[in-house]
Amino acid sequence: MAAGPAVVDGWEGTPLYGVEAQDGGPQCSASNDFCFLCHFEQSPNQIGTPADLYGSLVEMINEMGQQNRELNHIVEKVYSNYEQFIRPHISYEHPETCIQITSPAWVKASIRRHLLYSSQFRSLFHITLEQMFHSIFTKQNATMVDASNGQLDGTRLKEFNDTMKTYLAFQKHVTSKSLLSTTDRTSTS
Repeated sequence: MAAGPAVVDGWEGTPLYGVEAQDGGPQCSASNDFCFLCHFEQSPNQIGTPADLYGSLVEMINEMGQQNRELNHIVEKVYSNYEQFIRPHISYEHPETCIQITSPAWVKASIRRHLLYSSQFRSLFHITLEQMFHSIFTKQNATMVDASNGQLDGTRLKEFNDTMKTYLAFQKHVTSKSLLSTTDRTSTS
């Protein structure tokens, strides 16, 4: 059973990422939504079964990640692929009710959750962070110059420089770990 909220220095809080499903957090185990990638696994010995369909789906996700596709595009493609090629062929036993469910729905929120918060597709999280930085740069640039006098705003320039330093540190870390190019390929081997 999950512990109640933690109280530290009079402030009550809950875990950001729970190690127990009941603790909450963004991961699949904290959700009641069906997740195809959590309930099925790849097995080369089962050609033509849901496990084989699993491998094709994972390969498609990894390829789109290597192309640095936006997360929403990947989610849409995964959803479409699942609905068209996988859903009609699978069933699973619901973990709480023990009821057999045929052709379970895999909603886009569940797909997005798995792609971002499971360790299976680390590069997608990094790609999403990079896209966030790009959005921040664009927003910051849009207000960098004072429209009334045409002068660079010092406070906004400092904010931009701080964001740039953080982004460059993030890029250095990702590059040093080679996360964007090798993590997903080795996790599917």
